[in-house]
Amino acid sequence: METLFVSGQLKESLDASREWLTNHLHLNEQVIAANTNLSLLGNEVHVGVNDSDNVLDDESERVLAVYMQSTFELNAPDETLLLADVLRIMSPVPYHVGLFWGSFLSAMGHYTDAQAFFSRTLDALEQQFHSTPD
Repeated sequence: METLFVSGQLKESLDASREWLTNHLHLNEQVIAANTNLSLLGNEVHVGVNDSDNVLDDESERVLAVYMQSTFELNAPDETLLLADVLRIMSPVPYHVGLFWGSFLSAMGHYTDAQAFFSRTLDALEQQFHSTPD
């Protein structure tokens, strides 16, 4: 799917990455869309403050990056709920993935959700900073 994305086949890369994520995580897109909203899912997306907290493997991270970027490039806001659910399931995510997620939300026009995510992330990092011995 990375090859599809790089070659400009954005719809195909979106479809392939969505299929991989839904199969890998056993997600049902219709259930997600019918039973939740972005704010609820977004509240469950967390950034790991320690590298050992993160459960996202390299392959999942690559597929997630293709899916997120394809969604943005195609301006496909209907994919945002599935992305949020993927990140919720994979939380805590590495901080760089969290930065991409917050930036993605903002770029897609979800300013309130982006601000809430960044505020929660900063609070968690600040708590970790203050609890770490000098």
